[in-house]
Amino acid sequence: MSGMSQFTKEDLQQFQDRKVSLEEMERQLSIFEKGPNYLDIVRPCTAGDGIRILEPGQVEHFVQIYDKALQDRSIAKFIPASGASTRMFKELFAWREMQMKGTAPALEDAAKEKDPTALFILRFVSNLRKFAFYPLIHRLFSVNKKKVPSGHSNEECLEIINAVLDVSGLGYSQFPKGLIKFHRYGEFMRSPFEEHLVESAQYGRSQGHFCHIHYTVSQSQLENFKDKFEALKRAYENFIGVEYLVDFSVQSPSTDTIAVTPDNIPFRTDDGQILFRPGGHGALLENLNTLDYDIIFINNIDNVVPDRLKAERSRWKKALGGFMVFLQDRTFKYIRMLSREDANFTMLNEAVDFVSDLFGLKSHFHGLTPEATRETVLKLLNRPVRICGMVKNEGDPGGAPFWVRGSDGATTIQIVESAQINKESQKSVDIFSSSTHFNPVDVVVGVTDYQGNKFDLTDFVDNDAVFISEKSLEGRPLRALERPGLWNGSMSGWNTVFVEVSKASFNPVKTVNDLLLPSHQV
Repeated sequence: MSGMSQFTKEDLQQFQDRKVSLEEMERQLSIFEKGPNYLDIVRPCTAGDGIRILEPGQVEHFVQIYDKALQDRSIAKFIPASGASTRMFKELFAWREMQMKGTAPALEDAAKEKDPTALFILRFVSNLRKFAFYPLIHRLFSVNKKKVPSGHSNEECLEIINAVLDVSGLGYSQFPKGLIKFHRYGEFMRSPFEEHLVESAQYGRSQGHFCHIHYTVSQSQLENFKDKFEALKRAYENFIGVEYLVDFSVQSPSTDTIAVTPDNIPFRTDDGQILFRPGGHGALLENLNTLDYDIIFINNIDNVVPDRLKAERSRWKKALGGFMVFLQDRTFKYIRMLSREDANFTMLNEAVDFVSDLFGLKSHFHGLTPEATRETVLKLLNRPVRICGMVKNEGDPGGAPFWVRGSDGATTIQIVESAQINKESQKSVDIFSSSTHFNPVDVVVGVTDYQGNKFDLTDFVDNDAVFISEKSLEGRPLRALERPGLWNGSMSGWNTVFVEVSKASFNPVKTVNDLLLPSHQV
């Protein structure tokens, strides 16, 4: 079914209220019908083949370039922070539900059987004092003139977990991950929201004084984040000696995507309305597109380190930033050279070598005439630039760097998620599993052209690089559509360089027990 026939007048009004067109709705439905376009991955990017390895001297050289650029370039940090804490505490939720139903075995017995949930819970409660938020738990029980339970029984474990999750306790089940206390420095505790304030000041000061950070948050938590920043602003500015320019944005409803039934018919809620779901982190391209800065760092909210590890991390941030400035300056130089009437073959060959070597775009020039080569290299140069740090793969789930063959037969380097490959192709599965590096979302981007104008980032998206996942609502199965990932298909048309960085660049908190890792202990 297509066109107007499958939508009611109420549906069209719903589209209008969300500021999405009928054509866009039909485009999304057609994607469900035909399925996603899987990527043709050729081989993983490896050291020397798609991933650049910087020698210590080169790192210091790019740090110096970055430090000099701070004098006259504007800098911002873009941090997706809309994630809820639900996944972080999923093991606690799962065990608590079993305990409440009376189906949870005694923890000690289950642990002896190597039950993973029981082992997780026991590790959590036995190390409770090591969590940054332990003083809050202690205070909570002290107010009620009680001691913190030892956790030696199921009942005591349940009491501890309730204190952490319930609104009558810390209420962490209702918190965004960005506001949960991760690290403790003596009497002071910091959330990842606060850690980014501290870290950003080490490398993200414009004119030596201003530090601009942009957080994307959920609509329901917007005021919570704003209130938290206003309460902290003066203390952190005085402590660090910087002036923070912090702002927030939410994911636009216009970027939500339509959900369908397993038969690819629009999924309707009990009141007859079509169900829309958030379009994934790729929808945040619209938010990023509003920022007009010379240098923008992109990091996830939960990827933070305590102070003792910040120097190494900041050194690599500066190196990536300096590399981006170097590439952008060279790019602008070649565009100006080739735009002149007296441009010659030497200039042209130099520019072709530059985009071939630095951005891995050699295959775009096969069989072209000199004039076609000039037009092609100018087009390829006039794009946003991104430097993506990559860490060695140690079994972490998520995206990885690959050489990808496009529909035109040319190969480019891309960050690829497992959902973007055809699982029925053993060749693709084998190539994906052979990746040597992992994407920690340690990205620096340049979004202005050689004339200083900001690119419209929506012009460089691979709109076919979508994700389709199987979900459910109130027991009813549905299919959900995610927009091209922010650092995947949404940046498919950018000029990209992958650089191996220190492991300190990747220190996320996916589960609460990750906070027990040495890299999160102060």
